[in-house]
This record gives sequence, structure tokens and C-alpha cells, in this order.
Amino acid sequence: MSAPPTIAEVLGPTGDALRDRGFARRALPGLVAAVGAIAEARIAEVLQQQLSIGVGDALVAGLSTAGALAQAARRTRDAPGPPEDVVLAERSFPRTYEPVVDVLVDGQVVATLEFTVELALTVRAAEAVVDAGRLTALKIGALVAGATLSLQGWVLATPQARVFDGVVVPLGTGVPLTSSATPSPAPWWQRT
Repeated sequence: MSAPPTIAEVLGPTGDALRDRGFARRALPGLVAAVGAIAEARIAEVLQQQLSIGVGDALVAGLSTAGALAQAARRTRDAPGPPEDVVLAERSFPRTYEPVVDVLVDGQVVATLEFTVELALTVRAAEAVVDAGRLTALKIGALVAGATLSLQGWVLATPQARVFDGVVVPLGTGVPLTSSATPSPAPWWQRT
């Protein structure tokens, strides 16, 4: 089992995508070629850093709207007892991220680049544990993830979807699925 991938892992190497599309010439006109190449490399690096966030939160947000999880959350909140296991066959959902990179040359901002990353996630064979209205464990048999990177409508990268097998999303003390989920409940066998 592995942790959820980052957006950067789903997207792949952004430096290659920027270089292959002639990014510096189009997005940063007027820069000397050598400066453009340096800026392009640094933009790719900053973008990779901004996209180095796990998709775990997106997975939890997307799956928490599943009817079976919401029902289990209400049942375990309203009638305390053992946790409920919920199995979800397949669920797909999109997420959008909008990283912004300022480009400075000689200490002056020469461009503000507003990127868009469209992430498409499909979860296959998810096993969730719901306790006291909270999602306390999430294991995913297969995560199919794809992404598109664009800059103001100009598509820079659309890699093929990648499959990540055996993903476990760390949830700490759990994520509330209902508005009145109890905070960090004791294990069910310790409740009175």
C-alpha cells in the first residue's frame, strides 16, 4: 500500500512540457533566449513545488459525497456502536487547482502566470471505515488519475492517465462526514 500521489506525480515532468511547447517564447515575449530558458526552468521548478501536494484531500472530498458514506455517517453518529465498513465499487470526480507563479527579472515582476490544473480522479474498489460520523480509514484498490496543465486556455500538458495501485489515505483521527460528527471519538469498544 502507498500514500496518495501528488498532483505533480499525476501530471509528470512540467519542465519537459514547458520546453516542448516553446513556453518561454510565447508566455514571456521580449526576453533574451538565454534568460527565457532560465526563467522556464525556474517556473517549472516552482510549479512542481506548488503541485507537490497529495491528492488525499481531493479523494476524501470526492468520496465523502457518496450516498453510502453519508448514510453510514448518519447511522454511526446517531446510534453509536461498532464502525461500519463501506465498499464503493467505482466513483469519478474532478478537481481544479490554480497555481500562480510570478516571474521576476532583475528584481522586477515581468509576468504573473496563472495556471490551471484539471485533475480527474477515478477510484476503483474503495474500502472506507466510518465511525461516529467520521471517515476514519480509506483504502483504495486502484486510483486512476489524469491531469491537464494549461495557462490561460493554452494547454501545456495532458499526460495519459496513470494508475496507482493500493493507495491508503492517512486520515489521522478521522474526517467529519456530517455537520455534527463527534470530535475524535474513543474506539467503539471503549464507549459506554
